[in-house]
Amino acid sequence: GVPATLIIFEIIPFLVLAVGVDNIFILVQTYQREPRQEFESHAEHVGRVVGEVAPSMLLCSVTDSTCFFLGALSDMPAVRAFALYAGMALMVDFLMQITCFVSLLSLDMSRQEGGRFDIVCCVKRDKKDEPAGEGFLYILFEHYYGPFLMKKWIRALVIVIFFGWACSSVAVVPKIEIGLDQELSMPDHSFVLKYITFLKEYLSVGPPVYFVVNNTQRQLNMSLPEDQNKLC
Repeated sequence: GVPATLIIFEIIPFLVLAVGVDNIFILVQTYQREPRQEFESHAEHVGRVVGEVAPSMLLCSVTDSTCFFLGALSDMPAVRAFALYAGMALMVDFLMQITCFVSLLSLDMSRQEGGRFDIVCCVKRDKKDEPAGEGFLYILFEHYYGPFLMKKWIRALVIVIFFGWACSSVAVVPKIEIGLDQELSMPDHSFVLKYITFLKEYLSVGPPVYFVVNNTQRQLNMSLPEDQNKLC
């Protein structure tokens, strides 16, 4: 019974994709860092990899969903609907990750262990590939970025830069314009956008003025031209 808006359909997919990709990368990286032991079966290997990552994925998804569900306490209907849709979408995303994606990852692990190609999985390689070494990013962050960041003068410089950045951000907060332009909330091909654009271009004479007529006792009959002329 919660109404959906155009903004929800445009933002929720990117939000779910951003959160879901992080968990998927963590799960795949853990699998690459934890090779299968000699005494382990395939199911035990998958269970060990998922057991190391799933608790962190669960806490992250529950925390994000809880924050959005708390946003549903807002009095604004649009904010309430967006928060409910976003929180539920993140929970469904987590359930798909630990069920569907883990199943697909298990099948891909079997394919790799069987020495089959990626796309044409029905064809076997002549020989198994050698175990892959450490990746470029892993070597970069472990051997270069980490030691460089831990130098004393670098740590002091980082603190000074971020402290100055935080102060400058606080200083410009009062200058931020609050509001949402109606033109930004409409797609380019919408007829409503043309109406808003023409209204702003040709009828922009100041703030809108509204007149409220109390006609509860039926003093005016708006179907009569005489009464219509009294209001115009």
